[in-house]
Amino acid sequence: MSPTGCAYWQDIIILIVEQGKAYIYQGYLIFAVALYDFYTLISSIVYMVKTRKKHTPVIVSVKTINFAASMVSMLTLQTAMFASFGGETGAEFQALMNILTGTAVCLILIIWGAMMVIRAQRELRKKDSGRSGQRDTYFSGR
Repeated sequence: MSPTGCAYWQDIIILIVEQGKAYIYQGYLIFAVALYDFYTLISSIVYMVKTRKKHTPVIVSVKTINFAASMVSMLTLQTAMFASFGGETGAEFQALMNILTGTAVCLILIIWGAMMVIRAQRELRKKDSGRSGQRDTYFSGR
């Protein structure tokens, strides 16, 4: 995820905290949303573990997008849980938890994105050093 994308999510977190906005689900729907969010988080982690040895760009991208989506959905679940069940907790505590969780999600995604860039640069250097002086037949059409 790009730094500007994470800045976007950080802005949303600030709006959630400043304006007190949250996702509100009616009745038992919040439990279905929680079940789905935990399912996506667990399945993205399982997929990352199963494909940890495969470093093709497509697989790495899919892993990253799935993990990022599950992290953001956990953040929105937290705001919805506070809106539904957080009447006894203070607004300051809810704001602090939303800020901490949102910042943690953004930091994890920034670190993950930086690791992807570093790995891609290493792979490109490895490919460039392996074919020094050779023409790239894939792009030349031969």
